[in-house]
Amino acid sequence: MNKPLACLTLGVLVFLALGLTTASAETWTKTYGHGRDTMGHGVLLLADGGFSVVAESQTGNQEAGLRALLMKLDPEGVVVWERTYGGDRASAGTKILATDDGGFVIAGTIQSDDGDDADVLLLCVDADGNELWSKTYGTPLFEYGGALVRTADGGYIVTGNSVDPDDFVADPGAAGYDGFAGRSNVYILRTDALGNEIWSRRCTTSDNVIASGAAATSDGGVVILTYVLRFPILDTDIHLRKLDAVGNELWSKAWADGDASGYDLIATRNGGFVVSGVIAGHGDPARGKGDALLIKADADGNELWSRTYGLPDMIETAHEVMETSTGNLICVGWQERSYNIYGDDIYIASFDAGGTPLWERITASTSHNLHEGLVECSDGTLLIAGSAARPGQPFRIQLIKLEAPQ
Repeated sequence: MNKPLACLTLGVLVFLALGLTTASAETWTKTYGHGRDTMGHGVLLLADGGFSVVAESQTGNQEAGLRALLMKLDPEGVVVWERTYGGDRASAGTKILATDDGGFVIAGTIQSDDGDDADVLLLCVDADGNELWSKTYGTPLFEYGGALVRTADGGYIVTGNSVDPDDFVADPGAAGYDGFAGRSNVYILRTDALGNEIWSRRCTTSDNVIASGAAATSDGGVVILTYVLRFPILDTDIHLRKLDAVGNELWSKAWADGDASGYDLIATRNGGFVVSGVIAGHGDPARGKGDALLIKADADGNELWSRTYGLPDMIETAHEVMETSTGNLICVGWQERSYNIYGDDIYIASFDAGGTPLWERITASTSHNLHEGLVECSDGTLLIAGSAARPGQPFRIQLIKLEAPQ
């Protein structure tokens, strides 16, 4: 079922027209990492006000030097401890959840010993970061771990990508291309609380599909966010699919107006869902201009409203979305003038539950910013997590704590 994006008449100048640009106070900024690149991916707010960050650290000159990294920080961003995982094999962590006993479960990817395969990695650690168990999952193709959600019975669902390296699609470094070198399809894994596989699915299609988000549902199912790449044709669609507890598809929805990619998915307290991403019009042959995108859907995936926002001569993205304690929505992404220019700004925007814009903040930067994590602290401040690199320098994990505008 294809449907257009509704309510686009608000346009990309909505914040500017309403005078909502703000300059919220920055409390602190911290960077972490060593070696070549250290990339932050997921952040978790802890009960003591501190944070855990899951990342990947490139310590050697070869890909085998990549390690999944977990850091525990105090409320001021000071490192309490850090641990790496994966043994001698290349590994990376992408998402993190807290366990009931104070530990953590991490989803990510690990390479085979010979480097000719990749599998989904799921590992559990205690409150001090000591590994309790780790499991790998996959097929003869390359599987990459992505989103991680907890099921009602205490187990886990991991969604990610199953890639055929022999079915070449494009160079992943191509401007505006969000995929793998080989054709990708969705990989879904369900486990019990100890990581034992209950079932897994590779959703084989002829499309090039990127799985980018997941949200658990109260009936034991899961909703999966994907987008279909038709590169070099710039005509990308966003899809939501709901699966039941055993992996059967219950419904699917698609948004096919413009060149749209969905990057994050959350379940809201009222039983619906919110997708964040980016959209560019069909008339933009180089995808040189794009706008941040936010879609609100009900429990059955039907669109309630959608918003695009940003400046007409810039590219804006919404890579992470969260629902605040007051029911508002906040997105974080970046703003840049061109995919081919190094350096972009951190872009944050807020909406109420009905999609009315509340405020935006643009943090000017000379770095290349990949900020994908966002949490609300108990005092109402916001923590943005991700990575930043200056020209000629390696990526480093970066955390920014902000006073949220009122």
